[in-house]
Amino acid sequence: MRLSIDPAPAWIVEQDGQRFRAGTVTIEVSPLIPLPDHVDAWAREVVRTDMPANTVLDIVIATDLTTADGWPLGIVESHAIAADSKRIVEARLHLFYTLLFYGALVTVKCASPDELETHRTEILDRLGRARPDWSGTIVALAQILEPDV
Repeated sequence: MRLSIDPAPAWIVEQDGQRFRAGTVTIEVSPLIPLPDHVDAWAREVVRTDMPANTVLDIVIATDLTTADGWPLGIVESHAIAADSKRIVEARLHLFYTLLFYGALVTVKCASPDELETHRTEILDRLGRARPDWSGTIVALAQILEPDV
């Protein structure tokens, strides 16, 4: 099971389609995981993980949307700010997908908000059309009871 993303032609695809590069922007896709009981707490924890050393988190905006297929999608934009100089060290987007009883996370990172802004429309368009790939997994009883369907 995974989140399937149709990359833009200019994106460099790495790690079997689970990591992409658009210029200096990196896009990492998690596998589908069982959705935590407390999604908001999970999101708050994830946004704070993997921060560059000696930085503090600044949440720019958080919003709830839906994907092109109607799946719930939470987006958090944040900056990692150097504790000493107050300059932005990293611009980040975290996209939280709710897919039935599963969740997926896409993390977008780059060194500059300007670089993120350059690619924002294309990234959000592509990630807004992401969909679950359930292959290899039983997700409905019909797959067991009627395997030819």
